[in-house]
Amino acid sequence: MKFAFTLAVLVTFLFAHSIPIHGYGIPQCLSTLPSYLQDQQALLQSVKKDLHRTKQLLQEAIDKWPPGHYCILAKGPCPTGFLRSSGHMRALKIYASSADYIKPTTFGDSRIQCHGQPCGRYGQWIGELHITACCK
Repeated sequence: MKFAFTLAVLVTFLFAHSIPIHGYGIPQCLSTLPSYLQDQQALLQSVKKDLHRTKQLLQEAIDKWPPGHYCILAKGPCPTGFLRSSGHMRALKIYASSADYIKPTTFGDSRIQCHGQPCGRYGQWIGELHITACCK
């Protein structure tokens, strides 16, 4: 109840004193209200047009990649214009085979894993890193 009263007082104050809201003041006189509403309608139409154009630009940008030379991690086939490349390092020397030092995981078609089973079978030669990327 207290909130509703506070809100009513605030709205009344705003209308009575024409405090600018986001740079636009509410008119104090009823005779200027139609002009004010027309201006607001024009502003909203402009914003709507800008949003529509932004939406079009975003839809056109789907599946387009920025220019330049770079690689992205692969997951499945590479996008058009990219070449798939794979590499690995095996038997990497790591201090210990515990989860503090090696945590197996997968990033798309790339992965980090233990070398040999069980993990630590080859002493400190524990780690494997496999990277598959799409490059342009």
